[in-house]
Amino acid sequence: MSNPRYNPRMISPERASRLFLILATLGLVIACSSRNDPLLSAGEIATPTPAQGQLAATPTPGALADQTASDEASVFGFEYKNEGDPLRIAAWEHNQIDLINQLVGYILVQGYLYDIELVDLTKPEAGSGLEAGTVDIILSISKTEFSDWYNRVTDSGVALDIGSLYGDSSNDRVVAHSSLMDRLPESVDIISRIQPGEEILNDLAGRIKGGRLGLKSNVAVQIYLKQHEDQWSQWLTAEAYAGVQSAIETGRTGLFRKCLQGNGPNVFYCK
Repeated sequence: MSNPRYNPRMISPERASRLFLILATLGLVIACSSRNDPLLSAGEIATPTPAQGQLAATPTPGALADQTASDEASVFGFEYKNEGDPLRIAAWEHNQIDLINQLVGYILVQGYLYDIELVDLTKPEAGSGLEAGTVDIILSISKTEFSDWYNRVTDSGVALDIGSLYGDSSNDRVVAHSSLMDRLPESVDIISRIQPGEEILNDLAGRIKGGRLGLKSNVAVQIYLKQHEDQWSQWLTAEAYAGVQSAIETGRTGLFRKCLQGNGPNVFYCK
């Protein structure tokens, strides 16, 4: 399974290269079944040769990105609601943060078809990243430990306090950049309804351990979803609930909707 912190869904040069390999491979298979010349490559078959005296048009970066996104949707069979504009969640090394990010991320990806990116930072960098707009949301941050920062960003309107995953008794808040209300307003409403509570989150986080025999955060999320369906089902629409249930039943435990196998038994391209 892919590293849960790694998000290959953004249209980056590396991701475009991987997608090209998928498309080239698929094109080559189709070409070999319909053309008799085994020396033609997939690119030669798929790309028309310019007439003599004409120059092939060079695509602009924007057009290339649009084409790559379109090709990716064709290959994987779906598009995210926010394709090309992932919701960026602050992440740092901490069991509770790993658990929360995986839980909220799983609901957003599998239930609501949102593309997300976990942005690796240190804990202090998370606050400055949100203030600078390089992070969209922090799912748990202490408003007493970071009181100066919290008061500054909320009083100025840079950020919004949208609740707590721990319920009404907790000091740890969900803080989102105010621009998220314009870009992805539904995501703010979805996240504000997610409240597993302090007891459940502390119990699951305490069971996460490293090593080969340890319990990973994404597995802890599956335990929660299977044991507390009566709780989380109340936060979701009927369609989102069906999406999460389907993901659980088909064994999807990561923050991807679909993976395609590449050239090799351990090579996968995920979105």
